Amino acid sequence: MTSGRRVSKGQFNKQQQQSAPSKVLRLSCAQDRSCGPVGVRKDVCNACSVYTADSSVGKNTMKATIRVSRGFARLKNDQLIPFAGSVIELMTGNPVFPTPLVPLADLGAALETFNEAVEASLNGGKREIAARDQARANLLTLLRQQAAYVEGVAAGDLTKLLSSGFQAVTPHNAQIPLPKPAIQRIENPSSATLALRVGAIPTARAYEVRMSYGADGWQTVGIFTQARKIVVGNLTPGTTYAFQVRAIGGTTGSSDWSDSVSHMSM
Repeated sequence: MTSGRRVSKGQFNKQQQQSAPSKVLRLSCAQDRSCGPVGVRKDVCNACSVYTADSSVGKNTMKATIRVSRGFARLKNDQLIPFAGSVIELMTGNPVFPTPLVPLADLGAALETFNEAVEASLNGGKREIAARDQARANLLTLLRQQAAYVEGVAAGDLTKLLSSGFQAVTPHNAQIPLPKPAIQRIENPSSATLALRVGAIPTARAYEVRMSYGADGWQTVGIFTQARKIVVGNLTPGTTYAFQVRAIGGTTGSSDWSDSVSHMSM
């Protein structure tokens, strides 16, 4: 018979922990579910079959991973509609995300259905409100799936992630600036007036516009709350003006200035 000192259960568990590997690779489920360790693929959670980002979990170490915020699920109806529209707009033709998990046509159809249901519910009864809530749930499901895809493809690259229209969160509350906006086009709605259309930035509070012409430097035009139509008046016909825009908001106060776009006033 072999004799020896008895080891308590607590001591045994401590010895097992000390002998365990110092670093264990796990996959964090993009749907925020408690799937636990999953499979061997680094882009898809086998427990819920969606794209995910990998993270290293081990002794006193954790890889900082930038993830897509799912905060859009808490947006009000009148906020969710422009948010979803911005995602569709920014992902259309985006070379970073060539094959979206949710086809943009399907996401657009779900958004249109939700928009119509919201309008119908304003003066409707219980049936219209139920239809609105169901349409919202369907849209959120598709947005969550698309967010998981974006998170997997971006793989921690903040610039790529933000180019999708989704917002980001980090495990250490790092400062995340708003992405640089883009002036999509400039039109002449009337004489001595130019109208700028800027790609909307989700969560931006406003947009600051500046212009330059001739030998003059940049001068502030003003701050506008709507991105789709920024009207600048009192211009000189025949003069070419250069414009830049930056988004106001985010943890750093504002984004970088957009690329300059020029147009002649008529």
